[in-house]
Amino acid sequence: MLAGFRSLEAVQPRRLLISVDGLEDTGKTRFGLTGPAPIAVINIDKSLEGTADEFIGKKRIDVRPINYLSPGWNPLAATAPTYNSDETAEQARPEQVRVWRETRSAVMDAIQDPTYRTVILDTGSRAHDAAQCAHFGKEQGVVQRAWGPLNQEWIAIVELAKASEDTNFIVTHRLKDEWRGGSATGGFIRDGSKEIEGAVHVTIRLWKGPKPMDPASAGRGSHERWAEITRCKHNPALIGRVLNMWDDISFKTVAGLVLPDTPADTWEDKPDQLEGA
Repeated sequence: MLAGFRSLEAVQPRRLLISVDGLEDTGKTRFGLTGPAPIAVINIDKSLEGTADEFIGKKRIDVRPINYLSPGWNPLAATAPTYNSDETAEQARPEQVRVWRETRSAVMDAIQDPTYRTVILDTGSRAHDAAQCAHFGKEQGVVQRAWGPLNQEWIAIVELAKASEDTNFIVTHRLKDEWRGGSATGGFIRDGSKEIEGAVHVTIRLWKGPKPMDPASAGRGSHERWAEITRCKHNPALIGRVLNMWDDISFKTVAGLVLPDTPADTWEDKPDQLEGA
């Protein structure tokens, strides 16, 4: 064998990297909280109040809140901020630099801390907003070739998670309207880093009620939650698989489908991981 080479051997993964995408109130954060404890949540979205209630006292969840204000945002204003000039975004750039640095540092520290079995970045969409503004001083109109350094920062986070043997990494993303040729298609795309899509092991899209532009889902109740596996590196046969609320849309369910040969107790909260144990 040539120097520096080694034989490729089969491994039994004990962790997953998952992107969870969905519209508001489809259960993205809740899905992450079903992961094995202890859990570290880097919360750059909003309060976990209500979402985390069912888990409190049952598993250890440590939260690192990061205050995020969109460029030009006045919390006392009656309307959302507008990005009508580069100057407005440039004035907010130091704040976005702080947000992105704190977010990256918190995520990477948590991934490397052997205490945690699951690390959640909630949301990757807001983190990407801050990162884009921190790098470019504005959120739109950036030429493609300028994205290299920012993309590498996202890749570094994911590669760090991949290097871990037993830390699950979950990134939640909002969805935004899809546009083509200046017109909305009626569909949705992920709002966040494009590097995440190809780097994680599994991508799940969550829905509540009928799926837009999908006649087959027209009969679903307005409060019925369901999930679709849209990408899966370990088991491509799962792409297009739909889970409904009766299938238990949880980390354990998805992990069991994606990695059926990994012992099921790998995804359980261990007694010494429960809060107060």
